Amino acid sequence: MDDAQRVAAKIALGVLAADGFLSRRPGPD
Repeated sequence: MDDAQRVAAKIALGVLAADGFLSRRPGPD
């Protein structure tokens, strides 16, 4: 796995983690 793939995977994991974290928080409505 080269650096570009490693960075892309890290970004994807970060996005998924952030999405899951935000979905567990109470929304504005």
